[in-house]
Amino acid sequence: MGVNIGVIGCGRWGMAHIKTLNEIKERADIGHIYASDIDEESSKRLSGKVDGFFQNWREMIDNKNLDIIAVVTPPESHAEISVELLSRGIDVLVEKPIATTLADANSILNASQTFGRVLSVGHLLRFHVAIKMALSKISSGLIGALERIEFTRITPREPTKSSDVFQALAIHGIDTSCFCFGELEPQRTHLSQVKHSKFGKPIYAEILLEFSGQKEAEIKVAWGGKEEQRTVRFFGEKGSLLVDLANHSEILHDSQGEFRAINTDSNESPLELEWIHTISMSKGNLVDCKTISPSQGAILRSIRMVEHFSELSRTEFENINHKPN
Repeated sequence: MGVNIGVIGCGRWGMAHIKTLNEIKERADIGHIYASDIDEESSKRLSGKVDGFFQNWREMIDNKNLDIIAVVTPPESHAEISVELLSRGIDVLVEKPIATTLADANSILNASQTFGRVLSVGHLLRFHVAIKMALSKISSGLIGALERIEFTRITPREPTKSSDVFQALAIHGIDTSCFCFGELEPQRTHLSQVKHSKFGKPIYAEILLEFSGQKEAEIKVAWGGKEEQRTVRFFGEKGSLLVDLANHSEILHDSQGEFRAINTDSNESPLELEWIHTISMSKGNLVDCKTISPSQGAILRSIRMVEHFSELSRTEFENINHKPN
């Protein structure tokens, strides 16, 4: 019998979840897909894509027998929704950031453990086949020891009033950098540059993470850029590898100024692989029997660092706007 899945929040990324679930429905053994959004108009966009639509997510879980629910709502609502779902015996895939505060993140993790439910957090790039290929090539010695990572995520999408570049974009760079350095904790962190919207929200940031062994990661993220930039570049003592995050089928190897393509032999999207992993966890099919993904330490590290950079950003904004004339 297939797993029944719900999606709470049917905005741009919620629709991406629903599209992906339909694409993997047969091979992932998905039974039914349901959706909930406070906007009744979402039901029109979802026609033919789900087996039922609800404006109230509690009504959805009261009326449908659901195994897993994706929480794709604004981050400030993640804790309330996720804790209730877990307490009612439903496994959860919650989008990043898991929460907006360390306290709320801990409440979700504690609920997962207390009620014995699976919790998957949307640190999507851990499932990117091109990043996995790059790490495999680094392990084989292709570019020598990994010394530096450059993460760039700039989108031409204009920020909304509540947009926060740390929560939405920088968190990917933070988690990916720590993951690729073998889950190392940064020894020092620097907020090199930050720009704010007129509402005081950070919309551009440059971050530097310093790790032991003279390793470092530079993270550059922004809303409202001139063009889309989504890249991760890995530098070693013998060359570099370039990953275009929009391209799952190949990476580029740069040695002495010449780029050579290396095929990944896969075109699966990170969201597909994340869902397959989450469903496998929910069914108890993983060899390591994990019920929280990624590890609790990795989840909390990202939130702790986002909180840290957000506080630095707020302080800088207040200092700039309270200078005497």
